Amino acid sequence: MRSTALARLVLEAVENRHTTSKRCLEDALRPQAPLSEWGLALGLRPGDLLQERLIRRQGCRRAPARQQDHVMSAMLDHIPVLDTQRLTLRAPKKADLPTLTAFFETERSHMVGGPADATGAFTKLTARIGHWAVLGYGLWHIDSRENGDFLGWAGIIHPPGWDEPELGWTLFAHAEGNGYAFEAARAARAFAAQEFKLDGLISYIHPDNTRSRALAEKLGAAYEHDGAVMGTPCQIWRHPKEAA
Repeated sequence: MRSTALARLVLEAVENRHTTSKRCLEDALRPQAPLSEWGLALGLRPGDLLQERLIRRQGCRRAPARQQDHVMSAMLDHIPVLDTQRLTLRAPKKADLPTLTAFFETERSHMVGGPADATGAFTKLTARIGHWAVLGYGLWHIDSRENGDFLGWAGIIHPPGWDEPELGWTLFAHAEGNGYAFEAARAARAFAAQEFKLDGLISYIHPDNTRSRALAEKLGAAYEHDGAVMGTPCQIWRHPKEAA
C-alpha cells in the first residue's frame, strides 16, 4: 500500500483533534522522504520524524505533547479490549517497546520472526498497530489483570505471504506454564469469529515448537498439512469453527 494511502488514515484520525492544519499535515506527509510506511502512517518514528517534517514546513509548528497523545489515542481507540478471568487483551502501545526489544534480542524469538535489533522491534510494534488500522483486526498485547504485567500477545494476523488469517500467540518466558496462552488465544478466537466473522482459523506452527503444538491440540485444532510461510517450513493447524 502506498504511503500516501496510509497517511490518509492519519488525516482521518486527527481531523478536528490537532491544531496543525490539515493542509500542513498533508504537505508533510507527501512521499518525498524515505520514511517507512507504518512509521509514516502512525507518526511513531524514532525522534518524532513526522513532527520534525512538520516543523520544517513553512508556517507549521510542533504540536504540544498532549496533542501528539491525541493522535496516538485516535489510532488505538478502535481496538477492542477483552477481559478474561485473569488477563486483559489490549492494544499494543509505545510503552511496550522496551520489553519487545529485550525479547527480540533473544534466540527465543526465532519462532516469531526474531532475533531482531531495536529498530526491528520498533518496526514490529508499529506494524502491529498498523495491521489494526488497515485490516480492522490484529494482535492484542496481554496484561495480567492482577498486576498489569505485560505477558505476551495473541490475535489474528494476515500480512502478505499468509494464505489466510492466522490465530497466533506468544508468551514471554516468565509467563509460561500458567495457562495464559490458552486463555488469551481462546478469547481472541471467539471474538474474531463473532465480531470479525473470521472462523475456522489456521495457525502456522514451527515443527520444533512442541509447546504451540500442544496448545493447538488443547484448543481443539487439528494438524492439516505441512507447508511454509515466508520460506520457513511449518505445520498448518486448523481450528474448529466457533459457530459449530
